[in-house]
Amino acid sequence: MTSISLTLLNKIDSKTLRLLKSVEDIANSHEIPYVVVGATARDLILHHVYDARIVRATTDIDFGIQVSDWGCI
Repeated sequence: MTSISLTLLNKIDSKTLRLLKSVEDIANSHEIPYVVVGATARDLILHHVYDARIVRATTDIDFGIQVSDWGCI
């Protein structure tokens, strides 16, 4: 876990934190690398690290995952 993750841990709302933890658990159990991308990734840094005020039109969370080939999906 990076220092930014440690900084964010107690600031993210519980619903989002549960979702992120679920994705992490599933990805780790299958040894699949993943990353949070899109507006959520931006907002986690800008709002929770730099205290920037964020207004979002949506509440979706986008992930990028690495797969060895499309046949495994």
